Amino acid sequence: MPAVFQIVSRGSGKALSASPDEGQYVFQNAQDPSDPSQLWTFTTGDDPSNVVISLFDVGMSIATEAPDPTQQSLLVLGGSEVWRVSRLIRSVYFFSIEGPNRLVMDVPGNSRADGQIIQVFRNHEGENQQWTFLPVFAYL
Repeated sequence: MPAVFQIVSRGSGKALSASPDEGQYVFQNAQDPSDPSQLWTFTTGDDPSNVVISLFDVGMSIATEAPDPTQQSLLVLGGSEVWRVSRLIRSVYFFSIEGPNRLVMDVPGNSRADGQIIQVFRNHEGENQQWTFLPVFAYL
């Protein structure tokens, strides 16, 4: 049975959010499990650590904005990029989320501000690149 999650930054304690329109930036906001803009599902393929991350109520997934996937970029809603979720060696509860470009989801400057747009950046394993998944509910 698939499940619905909030994706929460270790550094800021904020949840990944997105407006339900294609091309809108993915950002962080204060955790609110009743907010549909913070509800995400994971679709796996043959390797369960490879996922497509989609906004639950609209089904659109997260992608990088840049045409050159090897460069730092902002995250947008729309596309079908596959992300690799990897447990961090020194943490039981937190994960890195790596894009197809070997860059990871990152809260710029470890900002704690609501509305901060999320980017992909080179991996340095900082708290602003560590994420946890809080189950909200399961659906059929």
